[in-house]
Amino acid sequence: MLQASLVFLSLFSLVLAGPHVTRDLRLHESRDSVPNGFTRNGPAPGDTPLPLRLALKQNNIEGLQDVLMDISTPTSANYGQHLSLEEVNEYVAPKPETIAAVNAWLSENGLAAKTLSPTGDWLGFQTTVAQANELFDADFSTFTHDVTGETTVRTLAYSIPASLQGHLDLVHPTITFPNPLASKEPVSVTPGRLRASSSNVTGAAAPASCNTAITPACVQALYGIPTTPATQSSNTLAVSGFINQFANEADLTVCKHALFS
Repeated sequence: MLQASLVFLSLFSLVLAGPHVTRDLRLHESRDSVPNGFTRNGPAPGDTPLPLRLALKQNNIEGLQDVLMDISTPTSANYGQHLSLEEVNEYVAPKPETIAAVNAWLSENGLAAKTLSPTGDWLGFQTTVAQANELFDADFSTFTHDVTGETTVRTLAYSIPASLQGHLDLVHPTITFPNPLASKEPVSVTPGRLRASSSNVTGAAAPASCNTAITPACVQALYGIPTTPATQSSNTLAVSGFINQFANEADLTVCKHALFS
């Protein structure tokens, strides 16, 4: 009798609890070991705030690459027919079903994301380590950089729902680690001369003085830029920035006037 009562109570509890939801997660990204220069301290506290970003699958990035190669090839009939911003956005923006799928998943988990990019391919939301571990079957831990002593929260692997495969490119920050040694020292400038803080400039065509100071002449020699001043007013100069190194507008102005005027 007692055994029958226990079985009845167990069944009753299951009914009250509702249907059991099985999470269908698939490994999305992982790395084999902790990166050189970092030491794992242990699991991060569950209540640690964790801002995450989601990279949504872009609509047709392969098509965009094909078009860019086509309009950049001198022998192409479309050479020089540059795309407008709106046309580029059509290739980059996620499909409506991608946006709907990701937002529905966030809503089911009590989360709301903010759009971080003009085309909506990057979303950001706030969570905690405990919730992120649950959402992504992850093990967010604290890591210390051996040289600087800076700490960061990362995981060596994470999964995403099977329903989001093909919609979600990646979650950040997860398995990528920061570079605390990235140079943050600004480059000072005097009229017509850019000062360098290191002596790692090489190049057979560059003057030896380029080892200690970068001038427009150094840039021309190192990158094969013609010395004849440009005459087209529509010419533009683009400078990329990586690992916390970014262009200084004042330096660019000096270089631009020396190279293109």
